[in-house]
Amino acid sequence: MIETASNTEIAWSSKVGRLEELNGHKKLTGRLWEANGTKWTCHFKAEHVTCLSDAWMHNVKLTGRPILKEGKEYGLEVDSITILDEENPKEVSDTKGASFWRSLSLEELALQQGVTAAHDLDAISALWPTDDDPDELLAHIARERGERRRVSESRGGAE
Repeated sequence: MIETASNTEIAWSSKVGRLEELNGHKKLTGRLWEANGTKWTCHFKAEHVTCLSDAWMHNVKLTGRPILKEGKEYGLEVDSITILDEENPKEVSDTKGASFWRSLSLEELALQQGVTAAHDLDAISALWPTDDDPDELLAHIARERGERRRVSESRGGAE
């Protein structure tokens, strides 16, 4: 359905592009970029949570209901997501991946990525370039953060 101030119509639309931005803080939203440069704000259903990480940064086909604002399309309420690859388009709603927004414990993350704990700190320190001073790096980071804070505060005060 397309909801406008004056009427309600039934309409579906498909958009093809690259899903480049995802946000799950308030609602499940994302940004789809079509090849012609058109940007779409996409609103996903709760059941899409488990498949969005597979669709992120891929070319996808999103089908759903366009959202109108003052007579112009500005978004899409997504009903279905299909990952497009050249050989086999893949419907992502049937994937069993971990939720994109679910935080994993360190143990779960390590298991998922196949990493183990470091047992020899001397071996790791040998990887650090001998001419780099870790204290200088930390001081540089602290200076940069301080500069960014000052710039941010000066912009905030001027607005």
